[in-house]
Amino acid sequence: MNDDIKKLLADTSVAEEQRIRMLIGLISAQLSASDGGSVEFVSYENGTLEIKMGGACGGCPFATQTLNNVIQATIQEYFPNVKAVKAHAI
Repeated sequence: MNDDIKKLLADTSVAEEQRIRMLIGLISAQLSASDGGSVEFVSYENGTLEIKMGGACGGCPFATQTLNNVIQATIQEYFPNVKAVKAHAI
């Protein structure tokens, strides 16, 4: 990610949930461009983020790997308070 995006994600004057939503939007755009997948914000409470995976991710045998190695890893890199990422429609 470029430095402007990193600064925006680190900007504590913007609510954490809003910054998480922005990052999920960026991840979704990347997934869509690379393989037709998508990810949407569902909820964030007590360190647990719930997302919905769709598009090509729905039913894909690699969806769990995408969740763990791409989505969760990227979110936790910028938001260490996120302790778990749970996905619907894997």
